[in-house]
Amino acid sequence: MIMNPIYKKEMAVVARRAKLTLYLTVFNSILAVFALLYMTVDQVSIRENGQIRYISFLVLFRYLCYIEFGILMLILPAMVAVSISGEREKKTLDFILISMMSVRDIVVGKLASIASLMGLMIASSLPMMFLVFIYGGMRFGSIGMLLLCYFCTTFLVGSMGIFFSSCFRVVISILASYLSVVIIFGGDFLLGYYHYKFFLISLFNPMTTFYMLVNTITGNLAAPTLYSSIWFFIGCGVQLLLSSFLIFMSVYKVSKMTN
Repeated sequence: MIMNPIYKKEMAVVARRAKLTLYLTVFNSILAVFALLYMTVDQVSIRENGQIRYISFLVLFRYLCYIEFGILMLILPAMVAVSISGEREKKTLDFILISMMSVRDIVVGKLASIASLMGLMIASSLPMMFLVFIYGGMRFGSIGMLLLCYFCTTFLVGSMGIFFSSCFRVVISILASYLSVVIIFGGDFLLGYYHYKFFLISLFNPMTTFYMLVNTITGNLAAPTLYSSIWFFIGCGVQLLLSSFLIFMSVYKVSKMTN
């Protein structure tokens, strides 16, 4: 199997940078500090009340998922939005386009490199997530569904960033990426959550799928009753289709630059 040249080059550059170590350290430090503070407060409560709340580790898992999801959504749009527009402003895009690589390989390689970095960050956080297995109460299948949800979300946000990066300059593409995340994640989540007539719109929103999944696998009684495994897989499928369409449009926009 021949590795995508763009992907190989981007991963080699990322691996040599000290920023990768900094990203992983800061990312996992935030999760670790929150977990330690939560467990410390829980220990104080146990000493005062004399009761061990085993469900507290499920609550900790839910909070860690929220924090991890929020951090990824903060850094992912900025990282992927400069993939094409950054090459354009550095005057290196023309050299890439006249190479033997197809436009699809260029776009997919850029997206795959960012997705791999996000996957590395998620994998590095698994020890914190596995704290919930101290007292049990979580199935490995639920962890697999959570990782699938992270993948679909990364793929969707990454494809949006790639699309805007192929259309605009760096600053505008970053702003457009963050604005689209706020509109799709925030606005659609509120619309589908508070108005049941629009709940099908939430199939396009990874935040709704993520919220329902996390609250269901942790046994949160406040979780929406609409969630089911069918909803989860349909939502992931719809989001992957939307991501594929955005990648197709990105390839189309970049290919027009060669004409």
